[in-house]
Amino acid sequence: MLLRWATMSSVYSLLCNGLFMTILHVVDANPNGLLKDVLLLIAKMLIAFVSVIIVGILFFGLWENIRGKTSGISPFLSREVQFFQLFFLVILCTVLCTLTFATSWYFNLSPSWRAVASTFVSFIVPAIAYYKYSQASIRQLANRVQALENTTVISNEAPLENPIRIQFKTPAPALPCHLVFLENEREMLRLLPNDLYAVQSQGNYVFMFWHEKGDKLEKTLLRAPIGQVDDILRPYTRFMRTHRSYIVNLEKIRKVEGNARGLVVRVSLLEEPVLVARSRIEAFREAIHDQPEPTHPVAA
Repeated sequence: MLLRWATMSSVYSLLCNGLFMTILHVVDANPNGLLKDVLLLIAKMLIAFVSVIIVGILFFGLWENIRGKTSGISPFLSREVQFFQLFFLVILCTVLCTLTFATSWYFNLSPSWRAVASTFVSFIVPAIAYYKYSQASIRQLANRVQALENTTVISNEAPLENPIRIQFKTPAPALPCHLVFLENEREMLRLLPNDLYAVQSQGNYVFMFWHEKGDKLEKTLLRAPIGQVDDILRPYTRFMRTHRSYIVNLEKIRKVEGNARGLVVRVSLLEEPVLVARSRIEAFREAIHDQPEPTHPVAA
């Protein structure tokens, strides 16, 4: 952003300075010095461009840090941040005008006051534009943070071409909570927790087994690790991770088979059995005991 802003400001300043000097030479009826001043202008702009980059590297790190902190605190700029931004622009303008004055005075190519005036005029417009843009961008980021305060979003740790984000939203009281599955800001699937029967891991993917109608379960493949799905479902006591590859809705269990050395769970409407790891058998039995009376009988 710094390089883009410096380039655009330099081009704008070049055009503005050229127009400014042309008007002055027409008023003074001295066209012979115009070419000389244009060459000086190009040289000054190269110096100014380098100065913008150098000063920007020194100041923009702190600026961006303040912007980041501000976006996480409030949608409105504090007076301290506004003061720092204005201070930065004043320092930058002073540096450019000083370099312009020194260059004009050293080479004695044009009146120094004209050089400083043209530089100031060409700087003020992009400076104001950038200041306003900075304020608007901070407010936009802050509003996004506020909108997501009650939202937990999980995504793949590895960069994906089309990542799926699993988003848990807590609506207003007395309304059912939903699990919302998004891809590229587009809603892919919305479920009530009661409609989610089981989750099966497939590497970096998961199969979501959910019920809509009839006597069959729907199966949706999502690109997300099961550990992140487990974190989202953990607040619900009805869900338990019985195995490193499975999460089950305890209220949907119709049968439990096996003994202390190994258990297999049968979930309503689900053909595949759900495994229970040995290390989680005791916790599983306690969780089953704490659940309300199931719709289907549980056989041990």
